[in-house]
Order: sequence, then structure tokens, then C-alpha cells
Amino acid sequence: MRDLVRIRVDFKIQETKAKQQINGFILRNGHIWPKGKSRKTKHIKSKEKNASEHVKAVAWKAQKRLCTRCQKLVQSGKNKNQIIVAIACEVNSKK
Repeated sequence: MRDLVRIRVDFKIQETKAKQQINGFILRNGHIWPKGKSRKTKHIKSKEKNASEHVKAVAWKAQKRLCTRCQKLVQSGKNKNQIIVAIACEVNSKK
């Protein structure tokens, strides 16, 4: 039984790495997700169960805005580190 569990864990790790590589490849090549088709991760879905509707709407709007900004910066040919800093500054800015 332990061997089966270990094999499953190994395959899950490989699957996660493959998904990350595919997503990285897609972003590097300037792929844009279709309008209204933004993805929600399992983590976001689990956190939103206990949140109010207003909080969900504001958070999702911010998520889509930041993803769009990141995609535009990638397409413009900015350095990866510059993109990370720009998004981090935008997240941490107080308006």
C-alpha cells in the first residue's frame, strides 16, 4: 500500500510540474485567455466558500485586472523580474 501512495504522490508532483511548464510556456508566448474565461485555482475556490459576495466580487475583479496587466507586460517584452516587481507594487499600493 505504501508503494501505491508513493507512486501517486510522485505522479501528482510530475503533473503539477508539467502544468507549471505549460502555463509558463503559454505566458512566454503571449497567450491571452479569452474574455470572461479567467481561471480560478483550487486554492481560490476553497477560500471563496467562506467569503461574502461583495468580497468575492472585489477579489475576482482585482485578480482579472492583475492577470490582464501581467499579460500586457509579457507581450510588451518586459523582463520577468520587472513584471513581478510591477505586479507586487500594484498589489501593495494603497489608494
